[in-house]
Amino acid sequence: MKIYRFKTDIHCNGCITKLEKELQNHKEVSTWKIDINTKELKISGDILDIEQFENQIFERTQIYIEAIKN
Repeated sequence: MKIYRFKTDIHCNGCITKLEKELQNHKEVSTWKIDINTKELKISGDILDIEQFENQIFERTQIYIEAIKN
């Protein structure tokens, strides 16, 4: 299991709720934490294709996420 960090364009609690509902549907995601102040999403899991994951999240929620390279 790995830790992934993403920058997001969330701006309200409605965005957080929408994103959390979507993350629940992804079996490769074990846990997550969303920080509205830094607009950062931290995920623990096994995501095989980061770009595909980012695209799926955007298509289903209209919330932009982009992996933060370490």
